[in-house]
Amino acid sequence: MSSLERTLDRLIRGGLLGIVVLAPLPFGSVEPWAYSALELGVAAIALIFLYRLFLFPATTRVAFSPLLIPAVGFLLLMGLQIAPLPQGVLRLISPRTEALYQATLPGASASTTDIAKADAAAMGAEYKPAPTWRPISQNAFATRTYLMKGFAFALFLFLFLNAFREIRQVRRVLYVLVAVGTFQAFYGVLEYLSGHQHIFAYQKRYYVDAATGTFINRNHYAAFLEMTLLVALGLLFSRLREPHAGETWREKLLALTDRRASLNLTLLLCIGIVGVGLVLSYSRAGIILGLTAAVAFCLLQLRQNWSLQKTLMVGLLAVVVFVPMYGVGYWTLTGRYALLTNEVTMPGGRMAVWRKTVDIVRDFPVLGTGVGTFQFVFPRYREATTTAFYDYAHSDYLQVLAEGGVIGGALLAVGILLVAQIWRRPQAARAGAVLRTACGFAVLAVALHEAVDFSLQIPANLLALTLIVGCLTLLARTEASPTQARPGDPYA
Repeated sequence: MSSLERTLDRLIRGGLLGIVVLAPLPFGSVEPWAYSALELGVAAIALIFLYRLFLFPATTRVAFSPLLIPAVGFLLLMGLQIAPLPQGVLRLISPRTEALYQATLPGASASTTDIAKADAAAMGAEYKPAPTWRPISQNAFATRTYLMKGFAFALFLFLFLNAFREIRQVRRVLYVLVAVGTFQAFYGVLEYLSGHQHIFAYQKRYYVDAATGTFINRNHYAAFLEMTLLVALGLLFSRLREPHAGETWREKLLALTDRRASLNLTLLLCIGIVGVGLVLSYSRAGIILGLTAAVAFCLLQLRQNWSLQKTLMVGLLAVVVFVPMYGVGYWTLTGRYALLTNEVTMPGGRMAVWRKTVDIVRDFPVLGTGVGTFQFVFPRYREATTTAFYDYAHSDYLQVLAEGGVIGGALLAVGILLVAQIWRRPQAARAGAVLRTACGFAVLAVALHEAVDFSLQIPANLLALTLIVGCLTLLARTEASPTQARPGDPYA
């Protein structure tokens, strides 16, 4: 491989990791300038990849994963939703949308034409008939924005799967994610304990009673830490050596101080910081799902290959996480759980929002109202007791059905099944198997969290999940090609 090829590879890999590092910093990249910069960054890396493909077509890897199929399907769905359709076609595939246009768009029907003519006459302007071709999306600009985001994330997954190949590279990617999550947790805890919370120069106005890192919402911060916690546990357990037959207890204790112990202790510290940050987010679903997934992963590792190292690590992790939780946030956390049932079932609560979201699904069953349009459609459905403004359904699964219809729901189901199939694939290499299990638990925790929240609407969280799913795929691929790992490799 020439020096230019190696330079281009470094630029591609470094650029992808740079995006992962920077994405959470500007409030999770929720601002238009932030996610636009993310999209431009992915596009720039794609141009470098194309340049490499043009110069070195024989050595440039171009591999496609089945995971890209539902991603491309969503892109095509959003493209169809913003495409203007003839009135007859629109009435056939989405009669409620056509009826809405007839009732509200000036000039779209006989009743609104008279109003449009009167308005034009009052303004001294000439009346122009309304266009007869209209999109399925009830806010084409919002759907177009999501289309650009979706294209960026699908392209990121494609580039990631082609830029990283070996298990050593995947491990380094996961170390970067752990470092980013540890910073988020440490920064969030530090600001929370300071009593005057800021996100860099911005003084927080919301969720000042919880740690949020550089995110605005506690639940979005917790979702990011859920993924980080499981990945860090996977890295730690994949590094613990197996016990040898005939070892004495003294030899097993001395093994804790081998040359790998310093990195193990660093990972242990990171897990402790992330665990405390997760608890101090006071995100009820995030804490339950994150810690439950972590405990389940640890118990699975102990059940499969028990060792003194693993037992001591699990015990120390419990102390590191639960002692600060009891000392700092126990009473606040129990108070929030005490209010959980009331907040969900009260008039105007999440249950009422979910019921009305189901009504939207019933009215627009095939292709939905358009991805990204929930905040514009829901006000027509909400009950009088729902006084709060809901820009999301607080359940990404229901929102996908409302905005994408049965087609969007089917694409989501296909994506989930593909990830589950990769996770359940027979495992070969021990280290890769442990990491793959940890990544699978991370995806599972977030997937369950999305049933009651909208954390993946945040670009930084969706990017982290895309990264973990990409690592899951690469780990399964490298296990199928064991020649990738070299004997004596410290990362194998």
